[in-house]
Order: sequence, then C-alpha cells, then structure tokens
Amino acid sequence: MFQLQMRDRTKTAETAVYYMEDKDAIQEYWRHTEMYPEDALFAETDMKIGAGRDFPMEKCCLRIHNTKGQECRYYVEKLLIKVRWAKRGDVFLKLASFAATGIAKENEYDEGGYEQVTCCGNPVLDQYSSEITPLVSDFEDDFKREKISMLCYKEIGCFATLDEVNADIAKKEISSEEVEILFRDIPGELG
Repeated sequence: MFQLQMRDRTKTAETAVYYMEDKDAIQEYWRHTEMYPEDALFAETDMKIGAGRDFPMEKCCLRIHNTKGQECRYYVEKLLIKVRWAKRGDVFLKLASFAATGIAKENEYDEGGYEQVTCCGNPVLDQYSSEITPLVSDFEDDFKREKISMLCYKEIGCFATLDEVNADIAKKEISSEEVEILFRDIPGELG
C-alpha cells in the first residue's frame, strides 16, 4: 500500500493524504491527463488492508461543506462508496473512495435547476463529462452521463481498538458526515 501526500490548497501548510495499492496507475493517469502535481509525494506504508464493503446508493441529495464552510448541494443518480478498513501500526483506519454517476450541482444562486460539476483539476478525481451535457438545466436527468470517481482512498475514520472496528463494520449505512468528508474534494480541497 502506498501513501500519497499533496499540499492542500485550501489550508495553509496542510497536507492532504490518500492511499492506494498501485501508485503506477495514478501516475499513468496523471501523465495521460497532463496534470501531474509537482508536490505529490509517494511513500510505501506498512498498512494492512482488512475487511471491505461497498455501499451503493441511488438518487442521493448531498449537502457538502468544504473546509472553508461553503455549502454545495449535489444530486447523484447512482453513488457507489467503497469502504476498506485497514491497520497501520496500532491504529485502525476507515478508508473510502467513490464513483458517482449522474452527478449535478444544484444551482448556487437558488434560481432552481442544476449545473454541471467542475472538479477544478483535482488530481485525485477522474471526471467524465459528455459533450452533449448542458452547463445548466432544470432537469437532473440531463446530467445522467456525468461521472466522477476518486482514484485512491481517503481516511474517513480512525479507531483505537478492534472492537470499535467490528462495531463500525456491523453498521448498515455510511454516515452523512463520512460522505461529506469523502466528497469535499469535489468543491475544491485540492483543486
């Protein structure tokens, strides 16, 4: 498992941390898209991946706040959140990534309708935008081809004991707070 560190452009002297099993895949993606971040640092970790679970959701309305407190509202037709529990030293981590299909942002000016989502060149997100998708529409169905996927895993929880991990694994749903942490990259944690 590899750890990726990059400067978080929304905070002063803070670092955003992500995890991946294959650093070559993300580096190849960056070469292909010509957006290799100069401050990307990879380090091999002693992390052990344990249990995993996928959380599929449909027709989600999400309220996301970035670290500056700005709220963005999103509609997602299909959302798949992949959660993996891992151990690093004496600490247990809850890691997650996502794939969102049919994603649109609610109009920021409360005029109704939806607008196309922009990830601001965030290097940990892969975005597909159809050429026929409108920039603004009154109908969320107009954005059904829009896709955003996270290319690595992000920490959304931390536990001190195996009992806490097992209790978390037993939960039937992922919390809205965890989804918000995961989605903060879209409105611009790194973008």
